[in-house]
Amino acid sequence: MLLRALILSALTLWMSTKLLNHAQQLSPTKKNRLAYLLLLLFVMPSFIVSYSYRPFFLELIHLPLLREICYGVLLIAQHLPLSCCLIVLLPPAITPEALHLHNTLANKKSWLFYLRAHSPFLVTFLFVSSLLYGEFNLASLLGIETWTITLFDSQAGGLALEESFEMLTLPLITQLTLIILAVFIAFHSHGNNTSLFKSRNLSSSHFPWPFAILCLAVILMVVLPITHLIFTASAGFKELARGFSLGPDYLVSVLFALSASFIAWALSRFLLPHKEKLSRARLLAGLLLSLPGLSGALMLSLCTILLKSLLNLSPSPFPLLAVLTVLVFPWAFLMRLMQLKALNQSALHIAEQHKVNSVLWKLSGRPNWVIIFILFTFSYYEIIASSLLSPAGMSPVFVKLYNFAHYGHSAVLSAMFFCAFLIPIVLYFSGAFIGEYRSRE
Repeated sequence: MLLRALILSALTLWMSTKLLNHAQQLSPTKKNRLAYLLLLLFVMPSFIVSYSYRPFFLELIHLPLLREICYGVLLIAQHLPLSCCLIVLLPPAITPEALHLHNTLANKKSWLFYLRAHSPFLVTFLFVSSLLYGEFNLASLLGIETWTITLFDSQAGGLALEESFEMLTLPLITQLTLIILAVFIAFHSHGNNTSLFKSRNLSSSHFPWPFAILCLAVILMVVLPITHLIFTASAGFKELARGFSLGPDYLVSVLFALSASFIAWALSRFLLPHKEKLSRARLLAGLLLSLPGLSGALMLSLCTILLKSLLNLSPSPFPLLAVLTVLVFPWAFLMRLMQLKALNQSALHIAEQHKVNSVLWKLSGRPNWVIIFILFTFSYYEIIASSLLSPAGMSPVFVKLYNFAHYGHSAVLSAMFFCAFLIPIVLYFSGAFIGEYRSRE
């Protein structure tokens, strides 16, 4: 499983570098289109993808190699946006020009010099490897063997907590080693804001195959799953309307996800205020606070269960809310860094002084709402923590949908999935409409 993660991470890194090289040759309008495609891949819930592809993977049950290849393709497509973001966000410690001079003039090649020059690639490789190693949502309904699914099923089936921690020890050490190495290299690589990529003039006959592969990834991860969900759900809406029994579960999911996303976003803004220069102390604090969330939902949930038993705490929604907040905080911190990198500070300062609402919404309000929406989707579709920590009577909807999905597809179940899929979209456009309306007042 670790070998699979390392191989897929290397392929993802290679594909992202090709895509970023291609992006350097595009006009600003085309770059925006490419960014929107990457955003679609980033926010597409992997659990919906897993549900949609489940019948196809069941047909491949006697072809394990082909199933692994198809699963690997989906994972590469899923993690491509993150890989691109990390490479762009982490400038090299040594400029490409300095590396060229070193290779030309140095009598003895220095591996340390070479690694520092390519530190963004190494950090991205390690970070994506850790996520691929602990992947759960995409594999959950596809019949793919992962240590997370084995441990989750054992814990849900009544395995003693001590035995669960014994099973968790080696994978946790492996995952934390990858994460700590990535954080260490990122923190000790002093960026110089120099791009790793150089623009090149290509002839009009050059086929943009990196962009074509990105479009194929969007088709596989977004278009086909949504199309499949719509067609299979169309016959189930009437029956679902007669008895919409999961209404309270949808509401519980929304409340948990909104609360966790707002808390995580507020904490990231507190650590990285736009009016102050980014300091190494704040950056280190954010990275340290991100480590628990990067260790995965399974480890956090088991530790929370252990803590509840030691303190003899009564059932409440707060443990689940705390775990969801910790899980989405690393993404809040990452996206806050990206927002500050792209923010026009002078324009925002002038807009704040003159209270120009339309400019404030464009520079700050809309990006903040997009980030909150992304954080909302991550916590909304969280299965492991919701299954293990939700108190009786407050179970998020995907706990039940996850259990139902193991018994096969049906039109009613697809309609339930489609309703759950629509909720974040409706909330996002409702908030965006209100923000646009208020900015024009």
